[in-house]
Amino acid sequence: MDLATIRGNLRSGVYKNRDAFLGDVRLIFDNCETFNEDDSPVGKAGHTLRLFFESKTFSSTSASEN
Repeated sequence: MDLATIRGNLRSGVYKNRDAFLGDVRLIFDNCETFNEDDSPVGKAGHTLRLFFESKTFSSTSASEN
């Protein structure tokens, strides 16, 4: 999975719900973790981006539930 594929899926309406989209984004982070060392530049960037993404995802979920 990659961001270009996710963009294409968004544009073509492949995602039927939020969870399907989130699953693909999280798959990118999982693949990054699997194929890159934690202390490598790519591994560090992946961890940082995952934390940022999850914080924004949690924030938007919490806001929509209130």
